[in-house]
Amino acid sequence: MQAASRESYKFAAERLDEYVRGAEPSAVTTAADEILSVAALLR
Repeated sequence: MQAASRESYKFAAERLDEYVRGAEPSAVTTAADEILSVAALLR
């Protein structure tokens, strides 16, 4: 990965971790489904 991609990934992973720690389980499930949908679209 290029440096910018690694930094972007690290930032996104940190933000997601912060969100998951304070969110309700149903909200985490919805976010996970949305992330997987975007990943499938990009694939």
